[in-house]
Amino acid sequence: MTFIEQANEKRIDGIARAVCSLLPQGSMTMLDVGCGDGTLAQRVAMQRPGFSFEGVEVVIPEDTCIPMQHYDGTTLPFPDKSFDGVLCVDMLHHTEMPIAILREACRVAKQYVVVKDHICDGLIDRSILTCMDWLGNVGTGVPLPFRFLSSQQWHDVFAALPYKETGRIEPLQYWGWPMRMIVDRQFHFVSLLENPGAGHLAD
Repeated sequence: MTFIEQANEKRIDGIARAVCSLLPQGSMTMLDVGCGDGTLAQRVAMQRPGFSFEGVEVVIPEDTCIPMQHYDGTTLPFPDKSFDGVLCVDMLHHTEMPIAILREACRVAKQYVVVKDHICDGLIDRSILTCMDWLGNVGTGVPLPFRFLSSQQWHDVFAALPYKETGRIEPLQYWGWPMRMIVDRQFHFVSLLENPGAGHLAD
């Protein structure tokens, strides 16, 4: 297994554990936005058998682990409140309009939106994240605008959404020392956004 493959395995397992720790037990319909081949959704479903997943992707791989369909990267092809929860994992930095994507996620989610992405608070952070993103996605056809947001920018994005942040895991680190000082640093976070009116939806 190459270093990049090993890093991706650690990343997927770490994110799956974090997602499961933030979401409640029970049955839940989930949409994975920018799902890749669906491996992350599959790992989450292994830990939470009551979760069922669909995915959307701008570039659909040949082999996929979950049902998925193409979308244009802007508008999710589903009616309002189609899913209990929506995952937006490591895909917002591939778009020019993260707020627009998250508003779409809130539109189709009844209760929860889970965001996993990176924090870029300086030139060194940007250089490392750009290199990691390029190595992980070059040749896949995935857009690479390298739109990494700072801590303050993420705060402003979440403040502009109808759903409110009620949980966060930060930093989310996959590697032990000393690799985490290079690969992980303080980059990774997972946030749980909840619909303030979700209790009324259940009535």
